[in-house]
Amino acid sequence: MQWIVSCDSFVTLLSRAWGLSSRTHSALIAPVCGLLQLKVELACQCAGFITKCLHSVNHTLRFISTQEVYSQRMRSPIGRNAQYCADLFEVNICNIAAITKRMAWIRAEVQLSNSDYDTLRVISELVCVQHHYMNLDTFSMADVADMIETLQCIT
Repeated sequence: MQWIVSCDSFVTLLSRAWGLSSRTHSALIAPVCGLLQLKVELACQCAGFITKCLHSVNHTLRFISTQEVYSQRMRSPIGRNAQYCADLFEVNICNIAAITKRMAWIRAEVQLSNSDYDTLRVISELVCVQHHYMNLDTFSMADVADMIETLQCIT
């Protein structure tokens, strides 16, 4: 997809904004920030747009989008995006309307193991301490930074 390049840039910017190590895996950035991965977010938006086009009251728009998605998929950017979204969420292209943010959140939670989820929660809390959103009197800021670095290497 054309927006995959921007996903890498977005992850880099997020990790810099939160002061995370450059070695932090991109899959950790979104959950630590409480977000979906950017490509998943964009795929949800794209699927929603395509669904609205396919169910439009405008007959011309509905006809063209139906042709683009179902008949001439590889010749059209909308059809290719629809196929990408369906493949990403492992649904049949005829069921593209099932792709929602709720579905994406459920899939994201299922893909994380319990230990990964616990580690991400600890990293998230430590990042909040590091940026003074939370207070932790027991450790210095250097200790907090070391713990974040260590936890990022574990996951």
